[in-house]
Amino acid sequence: MAERFYYERPSAARKAEIIEYLNEFAAAGSKVNGSGSLDRMLSGWTFEQALDRCLRMENKEYARKSGRCPGKTFLLIRENDNRLVGTVNVRWDLNEEMLRFGGHIGYGIRPSERGKGYNKINLYLALNEAGKMGLDRVMIDCAVSNIASDKTIQALGGVLERCEKDPEDKEMTNVYWINVEEALSKFKAVYEPCIRVSAMPIQKLTLKDLQPSQFYISEKKIHDIEAWLNPEDLSSFEPIPVKILDGVPVMTDGHTRAVAALRAGLDTVPLVADEDDLDWEMYRACVIACRQRNIFSPADLLPRIIPEQEYQEKWDRWCDNLQAEIRRSRITVKPYTEQELPDVLDFERRLRKEEDFWGWEIDEQYIKNVRASFQDHHFDNAISFLAYVDGMVAGRIDAVLLPSHFDGSVKAYLDWICVIKSDRHQGIAQALLAELKQHLKEKGITTLIALTASNDEAQRFYRSIPDSEMKDTGIWMDIK
Repeated sequence: MAERFYYERPSAARKAEIIEYLNEFAAAGSKVNGSGSLDRMLSGWTFEQALDRCLRMENKEYARKSGRCPGKTFLLIRENDNRLVGTVNVRWDLNEEMLRFGGHIGYGIRPSERGKGYNKINLYLALNEAGKMGLDRVMIDCAVSNIASDKTIQALGGVLERCEKDPEDKEMTNVYWINVEEALSKFKAVYEPCIRVSAMPIQKLTLKDLQPSQFYISEKKIHDIEAWLNPEDLSSFEPIPVKILDGVPVMTDGHTRAVAALRAGLDTVPLVADEDDLDWEMYRACVIACRQRNIFSPADLLPRIIPEQEYQEKWDRWCDNLQAEIRRSRITVKPYTEQELPDVLDFERRLRKEEDFWGWEIDEQYIKNVRASFQDHHFDNAISFLAYVDGMVAGRIDAVLLPSHFDGSVKAYLDWICVIKSDRHQGIAQALLAELKQHLKEKGITTLIALTASNDEAQRFYRSIPDSEMKDTGIWMDIK
């Protein structure tokens, strides 16, 4: 079987594989190229922090704010064994620095997979993505000493512009330009056979071409379908929705109908392009899980027909756990500093749009007071964390340290924890509280005190916190 490859966006579904991929570079003492911000894990970042930055770098404003150019990162996956073999970062709107050295494309292959020609496939796919971004020509460079990379660039039509010393690493560097359209046209016959891409219209695909996104079939559901399915008349057969996801035609629904059709001796059934805005990260994770179980077409589901009760216990529970894991992976918690004030003000305004009962206005004086608090020593004991979801603040937590001569202890007081209404019940409050407790633990603080909020939802949350109990009644006293 010939080896075939495709691009996949970085996601929590590949967490273990991405970490293992990066660790291989570290063990080999090799530089990581083309991973976007993912390689920051090798310098102490968590996976969630690195993934969040990697995905947010696609936003031009965020990238500029970080002193970088916007770019997209892709994982090069070998279809045959679902192995992560390389990465690529495709950038646009280059600044002067990146136009000198760095360029539009950075790529890399893991040490154990080098010398097999994979980086040529990687670069061909990257040029295809560059074309989608509207780039006619791309600049790409490599150290003169990196003979393999130099040959790869030349093999895809690279034209040498100059050879100069890169001031960052002090290495002599070859700088090439590639005409995107010319390269894709010239080398199509060479590399297209190595790529998993469906060029055929969805309606013309056969069942064997479709990648499932679930790995069990309910015995009851398939019997219900087989009761009405007529292989000679498919006029009442609801088309199976298909989405081209990372170059692969993926079934987003209709798995039971597909398997029933196979059992009836059919090779083709009505198909329709899925245009719905679904949770594609969830589907990517499901596809990866299927491929790990050697499920590459509906035919591979034939031995996976199980009783309804077992189906609910195995498949439904697996989906629930995956959804919870994805929700948690989308949450990034970081300290609230003055730099994040614009994000917090946006959060405050969204709070008021969804629930208009807050007791203070976001006026100039309020903003001035908050900004000044970051320079005021009265706030040295203040602790604040923000929870980001999809690049926006979805929740915050505020606390303060309370030293007391009464017993010579330092306790912490939980002043406020708030999650925007539309993002509740996704583990954000729990993530904020966990971050605060870890921070306090590192400071040697063993007690966190909180006032019980009057609303029922907040009280349910407080009662759910492990190792907590209701004690004294809080009293607020105005000082006049």
